[in-house]
Amino acid sequence: MAVTGVAEKPATKGTYPKGVARRKQIVRAAARIFAQYGYHAGSLRNIADDVGVTSAALIRHFQDKEGLLTAVLEYWDEESQVASSTAPGLDHIRQLPAMMEYHLTHRGLIELFLTLATEASNPEHPARDFIVKRYDSTVASLSSRIREAIDAGEVFLPAEQVESEARGLMALMDGIELQWLLQPELDLVALFSSHLDHTLARWTGEVQPLSNSTEAFVVQGIA
Repeated sequence: MAVTGVAEKPATKGTYPKGVARRKQIVRAAARIFAQYGYHAGSLRNIADDVGVTSAALIRHFQDKEGLLTAVLEYWDEESQVASSTAPGLDHIRQLPAMMEYHLTHRGLIELFLTLATEASNPEHPARDFIVKRYDSTVASLSSRIREAIDAGEVFLPAEQVESEARGLMALMDGIELQWLLQPELDLVALFSSHLDHTLARWTGEVQPLSNSTEAFVVQGIA
């Protein structure tokens, strides 16, 4: 069966505190393994070895590997909401760098999502529906915030351009985070904030300061 969203939960076993704690431990281990190897290459044996239990113990808690994946996606969804802003309009967009700061200390979460998102380009991947719906809901949320800013007179964009801008902002976030995963020495927050500033300047009509090199060309009459 395909994972269609976090609402579809497999039967949970081990409702006593010890069983609940073990279940959480398994989910976190699975999140690490799936982030490192992907869903298909990350085996139940890898996860069981990480936790120090048998593969049979995983099945008792989650029924099968797809049940475990559902639990991992629920875990990711809950954890990622911690850094989400509830502010309206332009304030919401301006607080996006805080999400980047959160990811600096929660690298595994973004690594897990980007790994599964890439794998889910395969229509048969069990996380396909979850990833597609997650992107759709994020586009809808960002588009709503941009429209709020337009209604408040803070942003000047034609209505037909809003969804495109929301998707571009998502692509910027994912792209910079992917580069940071590959090159951790990059300043994730500064890179994103710089590009966001230029985006907001374009949306609001504010003039961004010219770079030193550009200013030199202007002074010399070259630009």
